[in-house]
Amino acid sequence: MPEYVTLGARVSHLGRTGIVRYIGPRPESFGVFVGVELDVGCGNAELGDGAVLGKRLFGPVAHGAAMFVKPSLLAAESGQNRSSVDYEGYVYFTSMAGLTAAVVLIQRCIRRFLVAKSAEQAQRYQSHASTRDFAAVDVHAQGMAHECTENTASALVSPFNNATDKHRAIFAYCTARIRYDTVAFFGNDESTPQDGETVLRCRTAMCGGYANAYVLLARRAGLTVETVSVYAKGFGYTWHHHGESQPRRAGC
Repeated sequence: MPEYVTLGARVSHLGRTGIVRYIGPRPESFGVFVGVELDVGCGNAELGDGAVLGKRLFGPVAHGAAMFVKPSLLAAESGQNRSSVDYEGYVYFTSMAGLTAAVVLIQRCIRRFLVAKSAEQAQRYQSHASTRDFAAVDVHAQGMAHECTENTASALVSPFNNATDKHRAIFAYCTARIRYDTVAFFGNDESTPQDGETVLRCRTAMCGGYANAYVLLARRAGLTVETVSVYAKGFGYTWHHHGESQPRRAGC
C-alpha cells in the first residue's frame, strides 16, 4: 500500500482527483480497493455513488462521483509529480503508480482507436458493397463461350478497368462454367486432378479445384491472388485421435 494512500488523503487517477473515503475489499472482487470521492467535474455517469452491489462502502455521494481503484494505480495529488498533460488531465511518470496509470491510459487510447478504425472500415465496406452493381460484369462473364485457352483470362477482364470488376468477372465465369463433382466427393475419390488447367477443360471440380481454376485465370489476367489451404470436417468426417492422419482436405 503506498504511504500516501490514507483516509482523507487527496489522490489522483488518470487525471481525476478526489479524496480517499474507503480502503478495503469490494463484495465482488479480491484484494484491497480504494474508494475515492471525486472532485466536482471529475466524475461521469459510468461511476457510482459509493455503493457496490447494494452494499454501501462510503458516502453516499453524488451519482458518478465515486470510483474504486487498486492502490497501486493512484498517485498523490502533488504538483511535484506532474509532468506532461493528456486529454483528461495529468499523467504522472515519477512513481510506479504514475507509470502504471500512464500505461493503462495508453492501452485504453489504443483500444478506442482500433475499435473506431474497425467500425470505420466496416462502414466503408458495407457502403461500397451496397452500392456496387455487378449485373453488367456477370452478364459479360456468363455469356462468354467456354474455352480453355491462354486468351480466356484476358477476354474476361479486358472490358474492365478496376481489380474488383476483374475479380468479379473471373468469379462469375467459374461459377457458371464449372459444376461441383459430387460423384467424386461423395465417393471419397481424390484421384481426379484438381489443377486449374484440368478443371477449366473438364468443367468439374471439388473445392480446391475451384480455387485452382480461379487462381490460374486471375494470374493470367495479371491480378494478385493467393490460395489459402485449410482442413475441414467435410462429408463423412469422423473424429481422429492423436497420431492418426489428418481429416481429408475439404476446401481451399
